[in-house]
Amino acid sequence: MLIQSFGRLHLSIVLLFLFPFNLFSESIWTKGTVVTKRGYILDGEYTTHSTGIYLRQDGVGKQIGNDEIESIVNLEYVRKVENSSPELSAFESFYYFNASAKYRYYGKNEIDHQDKLALASKITSLAFSIYFFQIL
Repeated sequence: MLIQSFGRLHLSIVLLFLFPFNLFSESIWTKGTVVTKRGYILDGEYTTHSTGIYLRQDGVGKQIGNDEIESIVNLEYVRKVENSSPELSAFESFYYFNASAKYRYYGKNEIDHQDKLALASKITSLAFSIYFFQIL
């Protein structure tokens, strides 16, 4: 019995030193909110695969197909919106001409230069408006 337990201990130590990357690898689960096309909002951890996602909450999980998913929002964005201030957002919108851009959620397919293009067009429109109103 003692020899058997020593053999298991020896094997576990060898495996621990041979395969340490398994202990420190990143999880395949991502915390976030899933919005379905039926209007349900589901919080939990999810992992994606080719036919959809697998969502788990408190040990209970369910597979949701791609045709049922409206959008997936990560947890950081949800917390940012929950902790935001409407007054600060309005001030930043007025001061930076960005219409609360940091509180908008962009999916993976959005392009970052859209913000710069929108800001340039707003500043140009404002400058032309000021110029033409001074002429009249």
